[in-house]
Amino acid sequence: MIVQRRPFIATVALLIVLGLSRVGLATDVPSPNLGAQQVVHLLDYVGADYPGAVSGGQVVNDKELAEQIEVLAEAARVAAKLKPSTGNYVPEDAVMGVKRLVEAHRPEAEVAAAAKNAASQLVAYFDLVQAPRQQPSRPRGQQLYEQHCSVCHGVDGHADTPRALQYNPRPANFHSPEVARSLSPLRVSRTVRFGVPNTGMVPFDFLSEDDRWDIAFYVSELDHSAAPVSVPEAHMFGLADLADESDDELRADLAGAGVRPSDTEAALSDLRRRAPYATLTL
Repeated sequence: MIVQRRPFIATVALLIVLGLSRVGLATDVPSPNLGAQQVVHLLDYVGADYPGAVSGGQVVNDKELAEQIEVLAEAARVAAKLKPSTGNYVPEDAVMGVKRLVEAHRPEAEVAAAAKNAASQLVAYFDLVQAPRQQPSRPRGQQLYEQHCSVCHGVDGHADTPRALQYNPRPANFHSPEVARSLSPLRVSRTVRFGVPNTGMVPFDFLSEDDRWDIAFYVSELDHSAAPVSVPEAHMFGLADLADESDDELRADLAGAGVRPSDTEAALSDLRRRAPYATLTL
């Protein structure tokens, strides 16, 4: 299932429908690259989920705050195993810097910026791949989604199935605006790989990288019912952009490129439903 605890988790958590009993984080770090990806995933999680614990510098949920600190401690533990080959960069230090901000109940924007900066450093230093290595397959993504996800999320993504009703928190409804706006294939793909800490969302590490991307792109199109319309301005988006950017980020880019507001949703639908399967430009 995808547990819908708050918008970020609802956006990125995915798939626990096979009766697996593992809970929590993947603790083995077989390579620096994989470990760096896991740390980036956890920093992303904290950066977006922190407002559920602290608002305006005030603690609004003690349990959630403790969870944020625990997640960052796990991220620091994984980061400590990463051994950069050159320079003075210490991944653990960047993670601990974010942890200190959270422990000090710093404002949400400050924590989010620090988490994003720390994640960006890891992506750059370890040259992490942020996009599919090959063209995603929509038929394969739909097949995998229906096989592993639809029992909780429904074939159409509304999460109104009998299985979904058994869970609390409920699986994510991909048509919910607060979920769909921040959805990106990259975020979904990472969550499929590493799971969501302290929830029933386990790492689905038996799926290949290509499988995860196929599912991620398919999930990202579920909320788009408008007939796809390709506009000239949308041709600037390569596969890496479509993988990394959320719906709201793509909307902002389309507006900045001069797409009329009346055309935005149709153009966005094209970017989610057609474009990923028609371009190899990274």
